[in-house]
Amino acid sequence: IEQLDYVSLGTKTGVSLLRVGREFLLVGVTPGNVTMLSNLPRLQEQYEDETRFERGAFREAVQEEVDRIKVANA
Repeated sequence: IEQLDYVSLGTKTGVSLLRVGREFLLVGVTPGNVTMLSNLPRLQEQYEDETRFERGAFREAVQEEVDRIKVANA
């Protein structure tokens, strides 16, 4: 398991992008809980297709997923 990025959403809460083997997962993090939010197959495909990993693509994808979740929960 590798934590690739973390985006704070408030005091001690946020989302974290993880790579577990060849899969990419977005998880919600609070002081007492970690919740699976989404897998990110598009990032997995991009990672497998590229010979050099671009970290900026993950930041953009994390923000897109956070925005999608906010809209879905509104």
